[in-house]
Amino acid sequence: MVNQLKYLDPHRPFVDEITFPCPDCHTEARRVPAGIDVWYDSGAMPFAQWGAPHQNLEEFEAPIRAVHCEAIDQTRGWFYSDETVGTLCSNSPRTRRCVLG
Repeated sequence: MVNQLKYLDPHRPFVDEITFPCPDCHTEARRVPAGIDVWYDSGAMPFAQWGAPHQNLEEFEAPIRAVHCEAIDQTRGWFYSDETVGTLCSNSPRTRRCVLG
């Protein structure tokens, strides 16, 4: 397996050539061609995975959504995006507890 990955370049445009069958629906899975921003996409993960706020609001509003464990330099990226987008979608702060180290 290591030899097979030796020449893999997981960057664009090479990653666009990688496809595999989806284990659930068996259609071809591939990279989503358009993304807004990597930090926005990562920050949206805790609620976007449920389709919120357009559907499944009960999952979105559940007390525990995600745990961020990151270096201080990542705070303004992932955590800030999660908090900002989540607040915009729900009209209230999404984080109830925050521990900085």
